[in-house]
Amino acid sequence: YRVGDTVTGVEPNTAVADFITALAIKDGTAKVFAADGTTEKAEGVLATGDILQVSDNDGKICVTLPVLLYGDVNGDGKVSTIDLRMIQKHILETAAIEGLPLTAADVNGDGKVSTIDLRMIQKHILGLLDSLQNEKGGAAQ
Repeated sequence: YRVGDTVTGVEPNTAVADFITALAIKDGTAKVFAADGTTEKAEGVLATGDILQVSDNDGKICVTLPVLLYGDVNGDGKVSTIDLRMIQKHILETAAIEGLPLTAADVNGDGKVSTIDLRMIQKHILGLLDSLQNEKGGAAQ
């Protein structure tokens, strides 16, 4: 995973428990909260908007970061036709996407949401593009 202003590099359908285990936090604990920030997620899948919280052994919160899965625009932890439709509506200017979901919609990482992102998500859904999560912050073209 990559940690910056957000946690990225998380594949869709990643179980919360697997994510926490993979973090391998030493001298502390990691928890994931739903996007509302109040409901701890001990199970289910990680989604765009979820919040990673890392605390030290004394329980002092050290880091709180949002999770970003490229392509998961609606925040359900999957990349599906629902996300595709949201991007279409955004491009057509019939329904705006804002905040972290807007960043998730920019799968190629060029700073804008366009038909290129739409096409990449289509390819991913069809199994023609393995991942939308790469080391540059979006999918490789």
